[in-house]
Amino acid sequence: MPLLEIVGMTSTDMIFSVAFMFLQHEREDNFNWALDVLRGIMNDSVLPHVIVIDRDLVVMNAIS
Repeated sequence: MPLLEIVGMTSTDMIFSVAFMFLQHEREDNFNWALDVLRGIMNDSVLPHVIVIDRDLVVMNAIS
């Protein structure tokens, strides 16, 4: 069961945890679900402007 960790970074280079989610599989629909949940708990003013990933095509498709 893959663990998805979402972190943030402040303007002073401090890293903080945003969310931890267990996914059933590393498939696009599971990443879509995780991103939808994240969007649902955040208000529009704090949505990320930049997303950094490790070039995983499944995650890239889910983000787009």
